[in-house]
Amino acid sequence: VVEWIEESSSVVITKDDTVIKLQINNSIITVNEVTSELDVAPQLINDSTYIPARAVSEALGAEVQWNEALKQVVITSAH
Repeated sequence: VVEWIEESSSVVITKDDTVIKLQINNSIITVNEVTSELDVAPQLINDSTYIPARAVSEALGAEVQWNEALKQVVITSAH
């Protein structure tokens, strides 16, 4: 489940017992109440929210790889 929290310009992502919290223009990610710093902060561009795919995918237990030849991100679910 993905929720947009207008008051704080935040995104909350919930899957099973994992809760991820991100805020626009803030480089902190919180996963199950544990915070760490992102390389890139989430952004709002033309009314669309952009979040770091690697950080969120890995927090959800997925494997993320970069295919240099195709210039493509490959995300593989752990489930």
